[in-house]
Amino acid sequence: MICKTDPARLQECTSWYGDYNGVRIIVKCQTRPGLDVWNGEGWAFYLVVHKEQVSPEVWETICVEPTPSEFDGKLHYSTWNIPILSNLDWHGDCTWYERNYDKLGQVDSVQAGCDFMHHFDTGRVYTISTVWAEAEKCVDSLIEAISPKVWCSSVGKWFDRSDGVFVDGHFYSGEGQDWREAQGWARLPEVAA
Repeated sequence: MICKTDPARLQECTSWYGDYNGVRIIVKCQTRPGLDVWNGEGWAFYLVVHKEQVSPEVWETICVEPTPSEFDGKLHYSTWNIPILSNLDWHGDCTWYERNYDKLGQVDSVQAGCDFMHHFDTGRVYTISTVWAEAEKCVDSLIEAISPKVWCSSVGKWFDRSDGVFVDGHFYSGEGQDWREAQGWARLPEVAA
């Protein structure tokens, strides 16, 4: 069987990935016919929260199960009703939620996001800079709500925010600094003991 795709339904999507204050941000911009009222572009951003970043109690709260839709019975996530995540500083509201799985089939992170295709976005022009700035505000509200742990790449572990500092966008734990010193590297001035 040959599957033919209608070219009018094709879309192009550009993605940007990065971290802000220890939280993974994904920004996407798609272009396709039908997005004319939004200047032909559909912007969205997503925040990723890993299981290891939060307490078991918070994880149980934000790692929700899908529920059947009252309209067609298909499973979906009620993005407007996810504890903690729905109440963050989104552009509009939280309009996307998914659970991500590891190689063993276990949920290892959740991803929540929002789009920039609301009625109030009509005619507005967005760029990676403006969307990223809104994503940063949302991360700030996440940190205020649950203070997720931060990855220290020096030692490959998650740490509480109070166990280190950010230098040039990277988190350095006290343990990571000790490891760096043991390797003969200078301790970073911002984290001097």
